[in-house]
Amino acid sequence: YRMFKPSPYSKDEIKSRLGLPADKPIILFFGFIRPYKGLSDLLQALRIIISKGHKVCLVIAGEFWENRKPYDKIIQELSLHNVVHIFDAYIPDEQASQFFEVSDVFAAPYSGGTQSGALKAALGFGLPAVVTDIVADNFIKSIPERCRIVQSGNVTALARGITDQLQTPKLSESKIQTLFEHSWEMLISELTENHNTLI
Repeated sequence: YRMFKPSPYSKDEIKSRLGLPADKPIILFFGFIRPYKGLSDLLQALRIIISKGHKVCLVIAGEFWENRKPYDKIIQELSLHNVVHIFDAYIPDEQASQFFEVSDVFAAPYSGGTQSGALKAALGFGLPAVVTDIVADNFIKSIPERCRIVQSGNVTALARGITDQLQTPKLSESKIQTLFEHSWEMLISELTENHNTLI
């Protein structure tokens, strides 16, 4: 899960370099933007979060693989232009870590797909996350305190999950290592069970 090398900058330095507000928690949406990634749901959830008085911002970091205009329209219609920061480009490996290090919670509001490499990377940086039941594998289900699972397409539940996870601190390095070991133990167990079933 540590596919990206840590950056040499502090969180405050990264915020300054990326032009992000210094005093707001950051929700991160990372990776190529495709319809099944659920970005429109996340924008709707963000509007709910802000309407309840929470001061946050959303960072969208990744290349749009489709027409970006519908998302820009949602942002304008929901008056989110001051709290959404879009980095519409392929994020090279040497820069990716900055987005995870500067963020406070990771959101994976997918409506399709089965896995999320970005989610696993976020866990590698100790981030709490909110994911939909679409990508909730056995490992994710085993760590509900780190990954809040919500129903795909339910923007109210997504907003509530993000708000709750913003109260969850990042993991320390030692606890991240423990999480790694737990994930390997589960993988080995699953592979062993599958092997025995085939035999």
